[in-house]
Amino acid sequence: ATDQWGNMVKCRIEITIQDVTAPELVCPADVVIETSEEAATVRWDAPTTSDNSGKPPMLTSSRTSGSRFYREDSPHTVTYNARDEAGNPSTCSFTVAVQGPSCPELEVPRYGRLDCKEGDRKRGPCTVVCNRGYQLLSGPATSYCLGSVWSSIITTYSCVRASAPRRQRRSVNMRFPGYCSNDESFQTGFRNGLYQSFQTNGLCSDSQTDNVGLCNRGNYNMQCGLQKRSLFGRLKRSDHGVSVEIPLELQTDQSGDAKDNVEEGDEVLDKTVQQVEDLVDSGQLTVQTDGETYTSEGATFTASAITYECDQGMVVVNKVCVTCPAGTYHDGDQCTYCTQSFYQPSEGQLSCSTCPEGTITHLPGAHSKEQCVVPPKKEPQTGLPIAIIAGAGAGAALLIVIIILIVCCARRASKKQEMPKQNRHMRQDFGNRVYEAPNDLGTSVPPQENVYAEIPEYGFKGDIVAAPPLPAERKSIPPSEDAYQGLQKTQDNPYQGLQHPARDNTYQGINKMKVTTIA
Repeated sequence: ATDQWGNMVKCRIEITIQDVTAPELVCPADVVIETSEEAATVRWDAPTTSDNSGKPPMLTSSRTSGSRFYREDSPHTVTYNARDEAGNPSTCSFTVAVQGPSCPELEVPRYGRLDCKEGDRKRGPCTVVCNRGYQLLSGPATSYCLGSVWSSIITTYSCVRASAPRRQRRSVNMRFPGYCSNDESFQTGFRNGLYQSFQTNGLCSDSQTDNVGLCNRGNYNMQCGLQKRSLFGRLKRSDHGVSVEIPLELQTDQSGDAKDNVEEGDEVLDKTVQQVEDLVDSGQLTVQTDGETYTSEGATFTASAITYECDQGMVVVNKVCVTCPAGTYHDGDQCTYCTQSFYQPSEGQLSCSTCPEGTITHLPGAHSKEQCVVPPKKEPQTGLPIAIIAGAGAGAALLIVIIILIVCCARRASKKQEMPKQNRHMRQDFGNRVYEAPNDLGTSVPPQENVYAEIPEYGFKGDIVAAPPLPAERKSIPPSEDAYQGLQKTQDNPYQGLQHPARDNTYQGINKMKVTTIA
């Protein structure tokens, strides 16, 4: 600034513009890949970036497009980071999910729930959890999608109401050594003696209620001796000893919780069996009849497992009875799901109904006719796959190459058969055939190259191959001893030292010309 007298003052102001704006970074959408393999190669578009500076920011990522991702660790998170020249960062991410092939979507059981991984009822795994008082019909509670099929069947009716069985049964077996007879009087007396033994030991007293039938003498099954197998595989019976089987049966309480009532019934049967076993092991279970005393053998005592009796149309599942639900039929001791193309809308049935003609069900266990649908039509294949066409082309090319090789080999073999076995039978054409001497086979063998010859009557000096032809009248006359009179030879054997496939006398008769071998 300057005043009126010309005084001037200067000042400087520094202005700094700082970039604090992060670059823009937008990641691609989440990627979902379906494969039957353990891993898949996944590719995606690069994220879009921009910055207020006009320059592209530096971009880094945790994984690159084309990387391999495994199903076991899915889903995977891919993170991108962008940073501009001022150091301002931006971050974005997306997920890559590698999934196995999907299965038909599972139905949620009516009296339970379906717990699936990530809530996916098409891939699972899914676990059925039934409500209290209901029981899973069959199979494991967890189902896995294997390719396009579930490992176990889960339907709307997979959770069924549990009922207590009508009866719970068990039996005990023991043996008394001694005389035995099938006579009715003997067996009646033995049954009475066994009952009195139970009374003496406090198991069948008048004040005690017999809930399992231990004190019912009419249920004692007796057999004389033990069944043994002979050397020839036949069953034979020993007359020594009395075998006794006592069936135990309990009427199960139908009120209250079915599982609790069954557990209580099992305890009653187990207690009775244990009391009888203790008597046998201690030797206190004795039978007095016909003046003889029978004592049971502890080693022969056995007890069967508990069985449960259900009404028709019901089966035992985990000790309780369940009615075969819709979508199944009663098949012996189990409820079997209706197979594909069959359905059953009612429970407790002995068979399934067939879908209308031309329709099928997508899954086993169909419980409604509406689940019978017309299958999708298969599109006709209009052309061969590219791989098949390429393979056919490669095969044709290979076949052509093989044919060419065979033809070449055949031609070579035929040429070898036409050639003489020795090179002396070969014949070559030279420019001057006059100086070819016939051999013993009637063919001509040319002289070798690099042979110097002089023919005075023609004034020729040079390589014998380039020698001038003889007159016609001399060509027609076979070479004779004096055919080449006047020729001077420089050595007795003009071809000495030359290697030639012909025999030593190949050039017999050519002895009247001057020949010099050129080294």
